[in-house]
Amino acid sequence: MEIISRKTTSRDLINLLTWLALSVGVAVMGLPVYRWFWERWMAYESYYSHGPLVLGLAIVALIYHLYRDFRIRGLPEPLARGGKAGWVAVLFVSLLYLISSWIKVYFLLALSVWLSVLVVLRYSLEAQLWRKIRFWVFFSLLAIPLPMVFLEQVALHLKSVSAVLAGKLLSAIGIATKVVGNRIFTARAQLEVGAPCSGLRSIVSLMAIALLLGRVRRWRTRYTLMLVLLSPLVAFLGNVFRVLSLGFVADVYGVEVALGRFHDALGYVVFGLDLIGLLIVAHLLSAVASKKVGEEDRR
Repeated sequence: MEIISRKTTSRDLINLLTWLALSVGVAVMGLPVYRWFWERWMAYESYYSHGPLVLGLAIVALIYHLYRDFRIRGLPEPLARGGKAGWVAVLFVSLLYLISSWIKVYFLLALSVWLSVLVVLRYSLEAQLWRKIRFWVFFSLLAIPLPMVFLEQVALHLKSVSAVLAGKLLSAIGIATKVVGNRIFTARAQLEVGAPCSGLRSIVSLMAIALLLGRVRRWRTRYTLMLVLLSPLVAFLGNVFRVLSLGFVADVYGVEVALGRFHDALGYVVFGLDLIGLLIVAHLLSAVASKKVGEEDRR
């Protein structure tokens, strides 16, 4: 379908200047957190190496939808649809930003910048356009790294539970095993479940992929949320299999073999299995959704 551009009016120019001013303002707000974003994304144990890809996809999708709409309808007046609620939201975001800057909590700073984008788009765009882009706005939220204090505690519990379950499975197949915390002891090997084997990185990545699957398949919101909520279970089970495999190889062939190239290759294999598992769950949910739609049509 051919897109016909509107004739530019003086109102369009005023709106354009206002949007440019807002964009510059949001970009300046983000200055304190750009370096923090990059350091967290690139850190060895950041669990957010997918961050640049998530944010890049969201930005490209937003630009695509906004550009198509603006060529037809022109630029909307910023914050014209919010009324009092819009300005209350602006005030809240501004206070959050100032407080976060003062106490130097970069996660809250990043969140306040994201909220500023959300508020401007939500209270400026028509409802139809907002419904088209809101997925990508909320999808970009997955690029903001959670505080390391929280992630380290989650990773610690995941390591311990993975070690316990892998130890039980090793005992079930005839390898005498003792588990202390996140350490697995067998008769011939000692293995410590470290941060890379906590499974947290796979959990975060699979949640992002689950959201994309729901979007691609155009599911209703509840089925997408179900897939997102089930994706950590898929990733966790894959991680238990990874720890089990490492423990088995360490006992049979030695720790050096288990933690060498086998360890690295196993990580890719397990993530591939995680993707397959997620696709299977998505297929089952799709079947349930199709059945529900068929029942509703018969009524």
